[in-house]
Amino acid sequence: MKTLVFRNADKIVFQTEQVRSYFSKRIQKKGVIIQNMIMTENNEVHQIRHKEIVAAGRLDEDKNFQMLIKVFSSISLPCDQLRILGERPYGRQLATLISSLNMNHKIHLEGQVENVIPYFNGGDIFVITSNHEGMPNVLIEAMATGMACISSNFRSGGASALIKNGTNGILIPVNDNNALKNALFLLANDFELKNK
Repeated sequence: MKTLVFRNADKIVFQTEQVRSYFSKRIQKKGVIIQNMIMTENNEVHQIRHKEIVAAGRLDEDKNFQMLIKVFSSISLPCDQLRILGERPYGRQLATLISSLNMNHKIHLEGQVENVIPYFNGGDIFVITSNHEGMPNVLIEAMATGMACISSNFRSGGASALIKNGTNGILIPVNDNNALKNALFLLANDFELKNK
């Protein structure tokens, strides 16, 4: 079915050049890149932020929230709260992990929220630890609110299309605990870099 649709399509939309490159040359020729955009009622970057790290997404193993929880619980940062927003199919396992690390007072599973922007406007650092993503809307939203962002550099190229490492965010290798730890330390303790 997919082959029939692709063959008969005039154009095929891809979010990044890397995703287009996974397809045959014939499909690539029909491809156009249209990146996601964000529209908010208020594009003002908030200056008053809480000392919180925010993460958001579907709570499943592929989003690798367990890595973020383990790294956050193993270090001491000025940002002493972690808020994870998202649906809860995998939430019970994450809640168990948080309890086993005695971090219920610092790590909060907020569940699914209708509007992530208030959390982003108030948070300090945004983190994506996914093993795989396309073009992550949630990263676009976090960047649009002026949060300092850390993202795993997954294969689709979505994060690297948005973040120039060290300039407007930090890219880390997928599933790399030490790189995440170092990036969190760097942003949490370097006020100028975090604001940049």
